[in-house]
Amino acid sequence: MKEEIIRAIRDMGISFDLITHPPAHSMDECRGPAERLGAVMPANLLLRPRRHETYYLLVCAPEARLYTSSVSRQVSSPRLGFASAEEMERVLLCRPGSASALELVYPQAREVTLLMDRALMEADRLAFHPGENDASLAMSREDFLTIFLPRVGKSPIWVDMEVES
Repeated sequence: MKEEIIRAIRDMGISFDLITHPPAHSMDECRGPAERLGAVMPANLLLRPRRHETYYLLVCAPEARLYTSSVSRQVSSPRLGFASAEEMERVLLCRPGSASALELVYPQAREVTLLMDRALMEADRLAFHPGENDASLAMSREDFLTIFLPRVGKSPIWVDMEVES
């Protein structure tokens, strides 16, 4: 899967840096790769309302605190919760700990609504796992927003997240 994502980004003409590293299972473990890439590595969370087959991929600053009730209100959705590992594999073709906005290249993700933390507008570069958490790929925020997202048919809904003090 990783190669498929990298090929898609390369075919879009996006300039990127790619590094490999030991699997990163937490946001703390993502700090090192993000620093090596000179980028912000957002948290990527697949959410869904309890009784609906609607999915939201929330891409937020690593220091953001998730209050699902706040995000639910901002997007006018019934209370959001985490999608299951099985749903993540079916919708984004990845396992928990590896999800990122880069999986939006897959046709299965067509119905996923992208939510982005407004704080990410401050980042010059964004880094994501390309399908697996043993590699990280960084590109400019501008390329992500103006090339990648339009090419995968996504326009983000911007949300305001709270930050840990």
